[in-house]
Amino acid sequence: DATLLLKDADASSYVYFPTGARGGKVVLPDAKISAGNTVQIVANSAGTITIQPANENVLINGLPSSTTTDRSTTLVQTGSDGKSWVVTGGKQDAEN
Repeated sequence: DATLLLKDADASSYVYFPTGARGGKVVLPDAKISAGNTVQIVANSAGTITIQPANENVLINGLPSSTTTDRSTTLVQTGSDGKSWVVTGGKQDAEN
């Protein structure tokens, strides 16, 4: 299980979890990131990947909670505050 803590400089990055991996976690930073930046997660056949906000200031699909996916997906920064992300593509499940 790999955990990747993204930093503000990691906006517009590409995260790869290899086939057969036992899942992992991507933590989105509490940092102002320009709207339109993306994080691409490639995770086909890599187990469950958790996408987690660094804290309650960071929103994923409008909520300050984690989501999971078991396939490739893209996160798009959409908020003017730089801390709101939307998950596109792939299947996701919200967590509390």
